[in-house]
Amino acid sequence: MNCALALRMLDGYIDDELDGATAADMVGHLAACPACAGLHAQRVAIRTALRAASLREVAPRGLRKAIVRAIEKSAQPRHPPRKVMRWWQALALGASTAVMGGLGGWWLAQPRSLETFPEFAVAQHVASLTPAGPRIDVASSDRHEVRPWFQGRLEFAPMVRDLSAQGFDLLGARLDRVGNRQAVAVVYRLHNHIINVFSWRGSGDVAQTALEATIRGFNVVTWSDRDMEFAAVSDTDRAELRRFIAAYRAPLPEDASERPYLPCNAPAVAYPRTSDRGARSSPPSIANRARRATSPRRRRHRGPVRGSRCNSMRRDPGFAPSFLAARRRTLRR
Repeated sequence: MNCALALRMLDGYIDDELDGATAADMVGHLAACPACAGLHAQRVAIRTALRAASLREVAPRGLRKAIVRAIEKSAQPRHPPRKVMRWWQALALGASTAVMGGLGGWWLAQPRSLETFPEFAVAQHVASLTPAGPRIDVASSDRHEVRPWFQGRLEFAPMVRDLSAQGFDLLGARLDRVGNRQAVAVVYRLHNHIINVFSWRGSGDVAQTALEATIRGFNVVTWSDRDMEFAAVSDTDRAELRRFIAAYRAPLPEDASERPYLPCNAPAVAYPRTSDRGARSSPPSIANRARRATSPRRRRHRGPVRGSRCNSMRRDPGFAPSFLAARRRTLRR
């Protein structure tokens, strides 16, 4: 047995807690090692001194009575004086409660502001990134294939731009959600950086300036254009993202492929006649069709029919000039 093991076993040896073999080893080591024998003698002396001293303290006589009085006093119930609320205090309390409830309901009823949508856009951007590439529903670099794919799947037409001339390659698009809004994510690539442009229907009808932010290391630019909201998210630097936003928001070129479709209530367009008589550059207007339908040449019978509209028209004195003018225009054609 060495000194380290003997020091660990010394207290157990003094208290007679060791087995016979270990105790015999301790006896032999203490006989051969003066240092461990001195420690053993010190420990035995300390134990003897503690056993010999009187360590018990007697409580004073008045301590018991004081403790009993304190217990009896604490056991007695206390009845605090009852305060009666006055009428004006009750009225003030009710009014303040009503005001706080109204403010809380108004705050809860407010729509979610645009400041929360950048965080949703960043979350959807991160979720779309995979080792194989960004998640895309319709993969194409032709915007004329990407945009028609959403017909019947959305309640709005997404804005898809071809920005390959500026260095931003169109990869495709997908259906997505930004918060609780149905959105479209148009995916572009600049070198090895992916740019997601989210668009969804907004509540305003006024264009707003772009707002920049950095969330979790991603650069985010949000803006609105009439009733649409946009958010562009990418890990590229701010200068490149600003250049992309400027190209994406640039006015469309004035060519036939970029012209928007005219709505149903658009004003009528006057189509010019060509030099060739009888040939037109566009279908006849509604007025010309109505005039041809009521022209006498369209009727199957030559003479007036008894009781028909032609007899009543011929009996009208003002019918002849208008009839002759229509007949002349028909013959000129």
